[in-house]
Amino acid sequence: MGSIIDISLVEAQLEAYTASTTMEFSGFGWCRREQRGEDSVLVVYRFELLDVGSYGYTQINITGEQITRWSQEPDYKNLKLWAHRHPVNTWSGQDDRTCRFEPLGSIPELVKWAAAIVRTPSGWIGRIDTFGEKPATIHVPVAPNMSVLAITQMKAIVARKEAEQEKKAAEVARKYPSSKQHIPTITRRVITSGQPMKEFNPAQMDSDMFNEVEGFDDPLPDVMCPYCGCSECYDIGYGSIECGECTSEFTREDLVAKEEAERSSEVQHTSLWRRVFKL
Repeated sequence: MGSIIDISLVEAQLEAYTASTTMEFSGFGWCRREQRGEDSVLVVYRFELLDVGSYGYTQINITGEQITRWSQEPDYKNLKLWAHRHPVNTWSGQDDRTCRFEPLGSIPELVKWAAAIVRTPSGWIGRIDTFGEKPATIHVPVAPNMSVLAITQMKAIVARKEAEQEKKAAEVARKYPSSKQHIPTITRRVITSGQPMKEFNPAQMDSDMFNEVEGFDDPLPDVMCPYCGCSECYDIGYGSIECGECTSEFTREDLVAKEEAERSSEVQHTSLWRRVFKL
């Protein structure tokens, strides 16, 4: 049996389905065997989407019309693959039972052997099940598996940037101790593939963060950072101002509160930067 499941001919189609919904989808694939050096490869050359279910479950109801149509095709014996997508990074118990006892919606004795692949949040995984007196399951790699490479690259970039931000934040904290509590918090996000597009919309982010802010590249002429005294402060939208030197964020209300506190002899210097003044 194949030591590799090659989905290169249908990968774009499968990844398009993955990107278009957060729900589980399921369908059948047609395969042919090829020998490539020492590897026996199962090449998937056709995929037919059958149903889209809930976030974690799909029930395929194969009709007699579909079975008749497939049986009349010259390569009907090559219908050997079940492909679907689900939200966990391994085979579920339901997947395992389906592959072993209801392969391709049929019975093991008729199918003799079947392959299956599932699109997890971390990429594709595959298996080949054989049936008979000594049934067996062989877990095999799926290629190409670009989502795994993409996720690895993205995680590396995010990790590098987080390290740079943490280093910069630590330097600011040492240089300007009073602004520690105002150092922007670094938000960590777990990167997986196949997330719904509505959760990441670069165009909307650009519009919200930059396009609606006039003069974003010009320092505000009448603002001085209350933490380091830098005069290069920028309007970053939503009423917030960022210092170009120490990267602290503050508002005009913070500046007013600071001025009022300085005029009051009852307010101690160590409390000048607390957000309580906004209340």
